[in-house]
Amino acid sequence: MSSASIDKRIGYVFDSLMEAHRGGMGHPERPSRIRSIHQKLGERGLLERVKIVAGRPATDEELFLVHPRVHVDRVMQFGEEGVLKSALDGGEDSEGPYNPSTEDEDEGEENYVVTARPEKSYIFPFGADTYVCKESPMAAKISAGCVLSLIEEIMDEGSPVDRGFACVRPPGHHATTSEAMGFCLFNNVAIAAQALRQRYGLQRVAVVDWDVHHGNGTCEIFAEDPTVLVISIHRFDGGLYYPGTGNWTEMGSGDAV
Repeated sequence: MSSASIDKRIGYVFDSLMEAHRGGMGHPERPSRIRSIHQKLGERGLLERVKIVAGRPATDEELFLVHPRVHVDRVMQFGEEGVLKSALDGGEDSEGPYNPSTEDEDEGEENYVVTARPEKSYIFPFGADTYVCKESPMAAKISAGCVLSLIEEIMDEGSPVDRGFACVRPPGHHATTSEAMGFCLFNNVAIAAQALRQRYGLQRVAVVDWDVHHGNGTCEIFAEDPTVLVISIHRFDGGLYYPGTGNWTEMGSGDAV
């Protein structure tokens, strides 16, 4: 078997529409987080060696696998015409802890581009770190949908793909069932895990989270579910490191211990 055919077992999904989710200068959750990865993969010829999987927005029903309608509606409302402007006009926090500039900085590896904005176009309705702009709700649905597209490809018996990488944002592991936080609006991985169980009948799913921050949202969602094992490898610092949870003593409850 050639190396090319082996490589095609790897699926890759990316959608540039997720780059429309953007806040102000200095915010670490910026479009270049995924753009730089995608560009480097292309420059090194790796995208030619994998199967490109088309992304899509997650449906509301798929979001409901984890999140109640009230949470989905609260996030999606900011994509409706006039809602964000009304929030800005009403004095909702539009700056957060980052540089309150009217310019948006997007740093690349070698340079950065600064694009002037005539007025504020984002707010922080979910705490001091998690912004939304008008494009954020759709970007969040696409982020979750891309992960779902990848697992659909992997689970397709007619596809050679048996593993993959979803290059997506906004991220998801801090989002709980009913709360957006830590840059996360919908919990992409939790939605995918539920889809694997309910749509494909998998009896056990394992989630290994190696982000430096505790995956508090994913852990909370499955804390009482014995069918999903969540392992979070993270920095704790006695509870001083964001989000302040994830001590070694924290485990599931009931049958999920």
